[in-house]
Amino acid sequence: MSMNTYLLAHKTRQDIANSPPDLLVVPVGALEQHGPHLPVGTDTLHVETVAIRAAATASEIDVVVAPAVAYGCSDHHLPFGGTLSLSTATLLGVLRDVIRTAAASRFVRVFLLNGHGGNHEHVQIAARDGAQEFGVAVGAGSWWAMAQKAMIDSGGTDGVLLPGHAGGFETAVVASILDRPIEDLPGPSVSFGVTDPRNPKATFRTENPDGWSDSEGYTDDPGLLDIETGRRLLDVAVETVAADFVRFVNDTPLKGTRA
Repeated sequence: MSMNTYLLAHKTRQDIANSPPDLLVVPVGALEQHGPHLPVGTDTLHVETVAIRAAATASEIDVVVAPAVAYGCSDHHLPFGGTLSLSTATLLGVLRDVIRTAAASRFVRVFLLNGHGGNHEHVQIAARDGAQEFGVAVGAGSWWAMAQKAMIDSGGTDGVLLPGHAGGFETAVVASILDRPIEDLPGPSVSFGVTDPRNPKATFRTENPDGWSDSEGYTDDPGLLDIETGRRLLDVAVETVAADFVRFVNDTPLKGTRA
């Protein structure tokens, strides 16, 4: 079956009315520098890929995938150039409006699937507030966080920051999506000292205003993983995210809003 089958943008209003989906997935990415070797659309590229492939894999439910929100909170990457960013308030407003209009268009469940570390908290806040304000079930998660344990358990990630930024993991995943090796890889990062707010072992959050600008703009060695490992990790992630989509639908039964 064509991947286009799962794209909201390719459907008519009558398609949606005749066959209302169980779940609307909204990928949330970014447009920001990814070192000297990866495209600035990396986060949007991989989150869209995971969303569409997971929609196809979750065959027990009907899933449609909206066009990605391709701009995220990326001001910390502005010193490097090649970055367009939204403020926190603007991104939260965009996500609120997406949920608001999804509810008005009679979608009954929305999942904000995130692909950018700088959006990690934002999608969760938008889900919490949007569900209460608009009466629609909303899920939210970063695909690499949802699949992190499964990817680590699958092996081959020793010494790699997962997800990191433009390091071994992202470089291998992007290579697998583009189906070609990434050329002109820089050497290992030697100056990255930013505290990752997504680290579950951290007891508090540290934000250093100069942390990113004092680094090379990527977190670890981009050459640590090969394209086949990237492909395998992506497959593991797709399976995990698809299972989470199914669980989200099963855990949010309808209350008379749709037959």
